[in-house]
Amino acid sequence: MGQYANFYNSNNGDRVYDASSFEEWLRPFFKTGVFNGELQVTANDNMTVTVATGNAYINGRMKCFDSVTSLTLDNAHATLNRIDNIIVRRNDADRDFELIVQKGDNAAAPVAPTPVRSGTSYDIVIAQVYVGAAVTKVTQANVTDTRANADLCGWVASNIEEIPFDQISEQYYAWLDEIRDQLPEGMVITEGEPFTVASGTAATSNSAQSWDSDGEFLWHIDVSVAGITAEKAIYNPVFDTAALQILAPYLETMSGAIRLYVNEATTTVAINCLGYEVRN
Repeated sequence: MGQYANFYNSNNGDRVYDASSFEEWLRPFFKTGVFNGELQVTANDNMTVTVATGNAYINGRMKCFDSVTSLTLDNAHATLNRIDNIIVRRNDADRDFELIVQKGDNAAAPVAPTPVRSGTSYDIVIAQVYVGAAVTKVTQANVTDTRANADLCGWVASNIEEIPFDQISEQYYAWLDEIRDQLPEGMVITEGEPFTVASGTAATSNSAQSWDSDGEFLWHIDVSVAGITAEKAIYNPVFDTAALQILAPYLETMSGAIRLYVNEATTTVAINCLGYEVRN
């Protein structure tokens, strides 16, 4: 790790990398968790559970468990219940990952123990097992799969969920302010109010699946927007990421509505328009 870019060849010892350098490099790209469908926990109808093979990734480091693992639960309490966690622990002290049972406290109404996430240990919980009072076995009905729970475990996936458009829209409006003073006499540009099209609006088509004589998409959705009337030109709409459903890079007024061009497969649309220009 260091205040330089990874990775470059060393020049007289000015670049020195170690395992932490790779952790630093990987950490921004992926979410901690297990890979989709892997490390499933199965009850064996006794006091053991089996963890399937798979990969776990925790904060830049990972391990492949290439064989199934059997874990033994402690015997049940005679009169009280408990919940045990089945966890993958990143153990930096031992420089390894391990599958272990984190035993819960006995209680009439038990709660699962809190995973360890401090010091040299970081736990992800792949399942929780309910151990009822005086039972001699646990079944699959007693196992709660927590791999999809992002707070306890989660699936390994990209950290980039969506692209924020705040900076883009700020730049757009700064540009709009600059060009207002450069407009030809008599030409006015006003900012359109943001609007949202809720899901469930159906796309319509005028004829067969082909381009019309004006080269426009035939599949479209007309949206009424307050303050928009016919004979006004609409330019430079700024959408958030949901607008990927829209094909055409422009809007136009249709007797007071804005027409969005979509493909045939789009039967519903849910978009947010952050702003647009109205030119008289």
